[in-house]
Amino acid sequence: WGIYYQKIVISNADLALLLPQVDIRQYFKEFGARNLYYIIGRDKFLFDESLANNPENQKFSLGLAQLFAESGAKKAMVKDRLGDAVFDVYKLKLN
Repeated sequence: WGIYYQKIVISNADLALLLPQVDIRQYFKEFGARNLYYIIGRDKFLFDESLANNPENQKFSLGLAQLFAESGAKKAMVKDRLGDAVFDVYKLKLN
């Protein structure tokens, strides 16, 4: 999917390794990215429950969402078929 649509998809774990080393806005901008998106679940119904319940992972995810919000990212919600918000999606323009 990422190759076909020319999109970069990176996990929280990989991003955690990258963040202390680079300015992610500049880093992805240099590779031609125009926007950065961060998607975070509103509940702990993630694919790997052991990761979702890890306090360090939760703290990092919430901190990253806050970083996007403070950087001027627009926030949207993804709702399930019942109309309940299940994901927050942050879109940060780089150019």
